[in-house]
Amino acid sequence: NGLGHLGILLPECRDAPLWRKTAIDRLTSELDRQVYPDGAQKELTTGYHQVSRRNFVELLKLARLNGVGMPPGYLGQLERMYDYNLKVMMPDGYLPPLNDAGFAGVRDSMREGVELFGRQDFLWAATRGAEGHGPTNTSVALPYAGWYIMRSGWGMEDKYLHFEAGPFGIGHQHEDKLTLFIWAMGRTLLTEGGTFSYDQSKWRRHVLGTWSHNTVLVDGQEQHRRGLKETYETAGPCDNLWVSAPEFDAADGVYDDGYGPKRDVRVRHHRTVIFVRPDYWVVVDRLAGDGGHGYDILWHLDAD
Repeated sequence: NGLGHLGILLPECRDAPLWRKTAIDRLTSELDRQVYPDGAQKELTTGYHQVSRRNFVELLKLARLNGVGMPPGYLGQLERMYDYNLKVMMPDGYLPPLNDAGFAGVRDSMREGVELFGRQDFLWAATRGAEGHGPTNTSVALPYAGWYIMRSGWGMEDKYLHFEAGPFGIGHQHEDKLTLFIWAMGRTLLTEGGTFSYDQSKWRRHVLGTWSHNTVLVDGQEQHRRGLKETYETAGPCDNLWVSAPEFDAADGVYDDGYGPKRDVRVRHHRTVIFVRPDYWVVVDRLAGDGGHGYDILWHLDAD
């Protein structure tokens, strides 16, 4: 993005055409390489998704202002990242703080999406429903990210659940597979530990680990996908259950990569989440392994 800015804003430089071409070619390639077909940037963090999106879109905006052509498919590829923001957005206009992320406000990105794509659902989200028209969907799956959003509607008093059952992510990961995040009745109800500071403290280790998420510990041990590169991203949609019907939604996922620092606690955790519309969720945990084990199911309520 920076190289492209130099190439566009300093056309008198001898190498400016090379800078422009290099930047446009690289960002076009990265837009395809970093972003799943469902719109999720592969780090699978709601905050760094916005960092990548801004780098992709800022070059496009500057190129348009200066009459510099962009590849024909660039805009369509970029739209997926804005669609992701709408699909994952909670009733208050923020995304949940997943992996290394805080609560990411996305109404400004929706306004930008209106300017780029002219979509009325983006306008509705940007104006808190004052203009445009609301999304046609309520619940939705992001099959590559392995994220499942179950909601009763889009109003502040509606119910919203985010279920994470996909790959580990290519960066800024937390050991949090099968965790849940819930908004209902106008506020966050089920939350998590956040990110703390990027340091070596015990609190940083805590928020990175399973202890600070809404899933299961086995024999007091945490999940451990860090270092298992084959879990970081997926080549195709996740093989999870997803059903969305007028009466209910249902999704499932499995963690089967071992617990503890050596991954030697071998238990398979299968979680199914059912939304009995529009009232409540049922969470079914099945744990299978040899011998006897102790299980702790963690629920981080947003309350004192």
